[in-house]
Amino acid sequence: MEIKVVVGDIVNQQVDAILVNLFEGLEHPSGATAAVDKALDGAISQLMADGEIKGKPNEVTVLHTLGKILPKRVVVVGLGKQADFKLNRVRTAVAVACRELRSLGVKRAATIVHGAGAGGMSSEKASQVITEGAIMGLYTFRRHITEI
Repeated sequence: MEIKVVVGDIVNQQVDAILVNLFEGLEHPSGATAAVDKALDGAISQLMADGEIKGKPNEVTVLHTLGKILPKRVVVVGLGKQADFKLNRVRTAVAVACRELRSLGVKRAATIVHGAGAGGMSSEKASQVITEGAIMGLYTFRRHITEI
């Protein structure tokens, strides 16, 4: 696994999927999630209005972009209520989302810095817990596995 920090517009990243987040209880997405929603002609907002995306902790929703942006998929992961937001919430959400991405066969993904905006944590701390979450989510213990 290779992890890089890149500055740029998330919808223009040359990856298979992008990961954005959503706090529970919002009526509309905000921040980078709102930018992705706009690029997808309101697909995330519509799913929120229909009750399919609620932002509950570790809720994962996968959307196909149908060529509207470079990445083929957008994964929206729930962070729970903003009042209950902690570092571990980001770590766990990223781990859950990374497991979903792996199950979909995604090889390259990009994410926003979860928690650095509305979550109120520093970019450095948010980047650290994102990295930890990705490593935790993608870890597989293979020491005792042998081929027959």
